[in-house]
Amino acid sequence: MKRRLLLFGLLALLAVAAVTAWHYRARLLPRGETSELYLRYHDAPGILADFIKNFHLNDTLTVDVTVLHAADSSGWTCLVNDFNISLAPSVLFSDSTATATCLFPKGHPGQVADPTLVNNDLMLLHLNDKTLYIFSFIDEAQFVEVMRYKYRKYNNPKKHKQ
Repeated sequence: MKRRLLLFGLLALLAVAAVTAWHYRARLLPRGETSELYLRYHDAPGILADFIKNFHLNDTLTVDVTVLHAADSSGWTCLVNDFNISLAPSVLFSDSTATATCLFPKGHPGQVADPTLVNNDLMLLHLNDKTLYIFSFIDEAQFVEVMRYKYRKYNNPKKHKQ
């Protein structure tokens, strides 16, 4: 009887683990459902690229985010040049906790932003971990929510510590 109960418990645990693994599996998106920037950098040496489809900003809004992380100094130099980031070299190549934001036309980093907000992507630059977060907007409400989050995070840092 104990053996049967133990076997049933192990099978139930295995079923729960399988359902959890299926729910949290990595989902590979077809080529057309990712961003141009992700496709440009996903095989670049020294750069780790990721694409997050439908990142939840709040209960009702989602946005697509491309994350570009420089794994080494050559990758960071490539990103700085490609995105035309103009900060002092002492800041760019330090472990500064500074952040910067910039708008540029969709898929064209380093160019002047379009006057229509939804025709642009928003780049958030985090210097301490050499990472760029590029948000692709289809609605102005998405932009407002990202900026609202950024404002809350930096005006109440105790609440958003990681």
